Amino acid sequence: MPTRELTLTRTFDAPQQLVWDAYTIPEQIARWWGPNGLHTPADQITVELREGGAFNLTMVDGEGNEYPSAMTIRELQPIDRLVYGWDDQRGLGGGEITVSFSDDGGKTRLMQHFTGEITDEMFPMMEQGTNEQLDKLVALLSS
Repeated sequence: MPTRELTLTRTFDAPQQLVWDAYTIPEQIARWWGPNGLHTPADQITVELREGGAFNLTMVDGEGNEYPSAMTIRELQPIDRLVYGWDDQRGLGGGEITVSFSDDGGKTRLMQHFTGEITDEMFPMMEQGTNEQLDKLVALLSS
């Protein structure tokens, strides 16, 4: 399975702490996590905000099908950086996502970098889904 990388950025008209909270508090994550057509119930999210802690969630589609992800927080620098990763799961290879949060003149810039093993068929879907998910976060923090 090939190793691929994807970097996406968004700028939020919100303070860095607010963006961090939206990414790390289960009740906030539930409001935006998942591409269009999927949602992530708060009771299906576990965030142990420490290095080695769990970052687990289950997305659910409109028919009730569940798509669980079991991840581990590998690096944590509160309000600045979150790194989480996973081993092989759901037929996909291992991967890691680094999320950086930085002040941008009173706004917050989020950079999300994925590196991992993913099939050529799955990569475009992952890219589209991640873009949709981040767009949901922008909409949430703009309201």
